[in-house]
Amino acid sequence: MARIEWSPNWSVGDDLLDHEHQGLIALINRLSEVEGEVRAHPGIWRECLAEMVLYAENHFRHEEERMGQVAYPHLEAHRAGHLRFRKQLSLLAQEAEARGEDALPNLHAFLAAWLKNHVLEDDRRYVAYLTVNPD
Repeated sequence: MARIEWSPNWSVGDDLLDHEHQGLIALINRLSEVEGEVRAHPGIWRECLAEMVLYAENHFRHEEERMGQVAYPHLEAHRAGHLRFRKQLSLLAQEAEARGEDALPNLHAFLAAWLKNHVLEDDRRYVAYLTVNPD
């Protein structure tokens, strides 16, 4: 799977959120890297996925708190997008449990596409609110 690379045009203008987006990229890239290690370490993808889920949950909390601080008017819609992500990720994790390593490319593709859309589309909508109301 192709690695995801951070680019300055991914920045939302908030150091914490940008750092967390970079962390999500690293975790998604790590999930791709462990595909070759699955035979030797069968549970490694589960560990990576669990870390990714926990990290995403913390990020979502921080992001939603920040949006609340700047009175972002589309917070509920954004929150609903986070919920859709959680549900889809749960389904893909179940598929990976059932199919094993054969499901990992689908899981990685979903995460990579979701992250790009999440940051470059969904998150870009609140950038103006953050720059008007920094910290």
